[in-house]
Amino acid sequence: MLPVAIEYTFWNERYPEAFACFGDAIVGDGEDRSSAEWNGLFTKALQTTADALSRKAQLRCATAFEPLLAGRAGIGGVYDFWRAARARLQGKGWQPEHGEDKY
Repeated sequence: MLPVAIEYTFWNERYPEAFACFGDAIVGDGEDRSSAEWNGLFTKALQTTADALSRKAQLRCATAFEPLLAGRAGIGGVYDFWRAARARLQGKGWQPEHGEDKY
């Protein structure tokens, strides 16, 4: 069994980002276990994986994750038009992503 935790988190953009974390694989070791013991083992492994993902997501450090897909950034419409115009007036480059020093 491979525990997988998935979390949808809003960081800086309009839509949430999906994060996933894979835990350590659980392989049968030949011991005879009851279904309750297996359930407890799987529950603990999944909780450990979910806790690890939650800690990483709360740090908001993009380098802690490997991006698999990318979408469009920014809000769009009047708000992004205003942000782009403001950046140009200040002589800065504009990027639609939110965050530090992005506009």
